[in-house]
Formats: sequence, C-alpha cells, structure tokens
Amino acid sequence: MAVGAAYGVAMMYRIPGRLAKLRTPLLLAWAALVLLGCSSAKSSSVVPQRQLDETVVVIHGLGRSGYSMRRLTEQFEQAGYHTHVVDYDSLGEDLDQVVEQVEQQLTGCCSDTQQVHFVGHSLGGLLTRIYFTQPQSAALAERLGRVVMIGTPNHGSALVDRFEQHWWMKWMGGTTLALATDGVSQQLPLPPFEAGIIAGDDRPAVAGWISDPVLGEANDGLVAVSSTQLANMADFILLDINHWAMRYDREVGRQAIHFLQHGQFDHPQAEPQ
Repeated sequence: MAVGAAYGVAMMYRIPGRLAKLRTPLLLAWAALVLLGCSSAKSSSVVPQRQLDETVVVIHGLGRSGYSMRRLTEQFEQAGYHTHVVDYDSLGEDLDQVVEQVEQQLTGCCSDTQQVHFVGHSLGGLLTRIYFTQPQSAALAERLGRVVMIGTPNHGSALVDRFEQHWWMKWMGGTTLALATDGVSQQLPLPPFEAGIIAGDDRPAVAGWISDPVLGEANDGLVAVSSTQLANMADFILLDINHWAMRYDREVGRQAIHFLQHGQFDHPQAEPQ
C-alpha cells in the first residue's frame, strides 16, 4: 500500500519544463520519504555519565515507531536521564485514537523521578501539546521540566493542504489530515510549558522539488521553518538538517540536552566585529 500511495503522489503533482519527464520518479522518491522515512541506525550500549533524578519522555512522529527515536534516546541516557519512549500507531488512525494511545502510555509514567521532560519529533511535539491540555496530564504537569519540539508543525503543513484531497493522503488517515494548516494546531492554546524549538532548513533534493514551491520558504522537506515557531517559545535554533535525519542526528540530540539542562540552546558565538 505504501508503494501504491507513493505512486499516487507521483502522478498527482506536476513539475514544469524540462523536468516534466522526471515527475514520476521524483515524486515517487519524495513520497517514499514521507511514508517510509530513512532507516534507523542500530542501537548500541549506553554507559551513563551520571544518573539524574529526571526522566525524558520521547515521542516519535507520524508513521514511525519508538525505535525510530533510539539514537536520540541513547544520547539522553548517556547524559544521565531516565527515558520513557511512547510508541503509538498513527497511519490509518484518527487523531483521537492516537491521543488515547499516548495517554494510556503516560498513565502512571515516571513516578520514580522528581522531574519529567518531554522531547517530541514532528507530530510528537503536537501530541505533547495536546496531552497537556487533558485532565489526565495533571500529575505529570506538576513535575514537568522542559519540552523540546523537533521539526514540529505547530501551525500545520501546507503540504497536507496541497494533497489532502488525493486518495493516498486519505488512506494515511485522519491523523495525517489533522496536520493541515487549519487542523489541530489551530485549536490548541499556546503551551503552558517552557518550550525549546529545533527546526531544519535542509532537505534531500527530491523533497526540495516538492516542498519548496508548495511551502514557499525555508523548510526541512515537510515543515516550513515558520510553522515550527510559537509566540511564547523559550528558545529557537535553526539547524542545517532535514526532517527525516533529525531523529538520529547527534547535534540535534546535543542541542536538546543543552536546552533541558540550561533552558536555552547552545547558539554559535557571533564573530567579533
């Protein structure tokens, strides 16, 4: 089905001029990135530098699994954090069903540590925001530390707007459709927590052929940089990375840890004039 959906993308989008002959292979490759993503690296043993009385809740993005966040999870463990990985099904699911899965996995979570942080990639960041609007979040909210959102479409994605009427987008389910620019992101209040936001402005060439004309600004191949930002965010950093690579990039992990520890990212020092 994923291959069929990818072919549907390829047939629905037109690339003008001399690139017209490349329309199908370009879009097929882009859709494969959207639907399947890049493969995760194998896990390795982790030796913590020290053990903190803090837990990082890790939430993956659309169509992924908890294992897809393994590289980042290992970095958090190496830095001394306990981790709790939320693993949910999303393709073909309505958003309410996904939220219920997340709530179930966070019930009674992290009771053995004093402080709990959240790190969410893409949809994982939105699910964090949704969770903390629910009454069930009260216990964790009392111990909530900081939240890092990585490539999260806090104002939706125009790519969903562009393709939402096509059969393959509908096949991906209600959760995917909820990521439109007039979707769930517009129904959420500004988060009450201290949020650090990491965005990317790189993308594979294939993704750029699709995302650049649709999004019309700097983007990571799926999400526009401006869509990641929130009016009350504590800090923001833009990295030279694409949406799919964020999940296992060591610099993303290092910046996330720096924010959890200091409430700000490790910004490059300006060159002296």
